[in-house]
Amino acid sequence: MGQAMRDKLAEYEKEQKNASKYQNTNQHADESNDKDDEDDLMDEDAREIFQKMKDERLRDIKNQQALEEIAREKKANVWYGEYTEILESEFLPYVTKAEYSAVHFFHKDFERCKIIDKHIQIIAPQHKECKFLKLDAEKAPFFVQKLAIQVLPTICLFKDGVLVDRVVGFEDLGGRDDFNTIVLTRR
Repeated sequence: MGQAMRDKLAEYEKEQKNASKYQNTNQHADESNDKDDEDDLMDEDAREIFQKMKDERLRDIKNQQALEEIAREKKANVWYGEYTEILESEFLPYVTKAEYSAVHFFHKDFERCKIIDKHIQIIAPQHKECKFLKLDAEKAPFFVQKLAIQVLPTICLFKDGVLVDRVVGFEDLGGRDDFNTIVLTRR
């Protein structure tokens, strides 16, 4: 931008020097009027150049802001719409930063935990407003104790990092292994 302004100013000064070489004393009054007209034209040209430069810079800034916003959204939406296993050390960062999250405490050898997994894998892509996470209860004894989890599978539901509800076992799902996914979704 600065270089363009210097180039335009140098061009203007060159034109001024050329104009002054051809002046004569008899035409001085007429040429000063012409010079004022040239100054006005040069000012208009400079204004147009500056406006174009300003518009281009503004467009670049808006594009950069849009790219940054997209990057922030992608970062914020990590694991939304997915069902992901986390470690005990990752529990608090994910649950407290998400507006809604559902954490399935499971045991790898329990058949009913595998049934819940199957249903949550269907639900997660349909509800991108919630982070669906699973945590191995054997590898997370601290949170199992703090959340008083005694039956597996247990799904803890959080809103802004605060436990608001839990689904314990299959009691709230009809007490059967062959419940429909919609029953868990509504719950």
